[in-house]
Amino acid sequence: MIGIENKIYEWTQEQKNQLKHYADFLCERSKNFCLLYLTPSGHQASDYSINGTEAEKLRKNNHLKEMSFQKDIIELFEEFELKCKADNVRAFLKDFNHYLRQQYKGEKVMDKKEFIKDYIMKNQNVIQYQDEIYQAIEEIKWDFIKSISEELEKNENYSVSSEPYKGSLIVDISEKKINNEITVRMRYDYKDPFIIGVLSIENKDDVIFEKLSALIASNSISSKTTKRGPNWAFYAQYEWHLILDNKKEIIELIDTIFNKLRLPL
Repeated sequence: MIGIENKIYEWTQEQKNQLKHYADFLCERSKNFCLLYLTPSGHQASDYSINGTEAEKLRKNNHLKEMSFQKDIIELFEEFELKCKADNVRAFLKDFNHYLRQQYKGEKVMDKKEFIKDYIMKNQNVIQYQDEIYQAIEEIKWDFIKSISEELEKNENYSVSSEPYKGSLIVDISEKKINNEITVRMRYDYKDPFIIGVLSIENKDDVIFEKLSALIASNSISSKTTKRGPNWAFYAQYEWHLILDNKKEIIELIDTIFNKLRLPL
């Protein structure tokens, strides 16, 4: 059994015998318990909250442990972030860890450019491979959209066409047997996010945008939705690092878009 006393500020006052009462409560319910005393710096509990001799006895028996936001919790959230597979949860953990670093370590969180510069200075040998790194990144993006295109071509219900254009790649998907004017487009452009959307249809763009905005908002892959004309009724932008492991989900999203728009608009 675990109990947690959380003090988010160093100046937060303790009540008399506060930790002693918590420890007694846990001990009455389980002999295998641990009381975690969490503070910004990880300082020991005061005698006002629990007698020093009793506190030391609890520590020796692993029943009391002082922990800090500055070290223990920040390191723990960094580990959670590395191991988390869910995009939305990982983004939350990253943002929360940034907040903890600002709040408890006084760090100024680096923007993307500063983060990359910091990484390069710590790994200076990567500079000699800068051209190869750039080329590899672009090939990864290109291969990703091509692999989705090839997978969709196996579906007998879809007509798929690909068109390279000035360094970009456009893939249009439509349904063979249903003439409802819907064309789903995937697009990759240099330096741009991955884009998936529906091409503009006269007098139907507002309805398409409304239907798909709700669909994308509920999707598990984080995106930024936008309406743009005259070529697009709707499109969603995806950051590459959030989708490269989610090819199956992108294909399912395309299927869902067609199902959503197959009804009369």
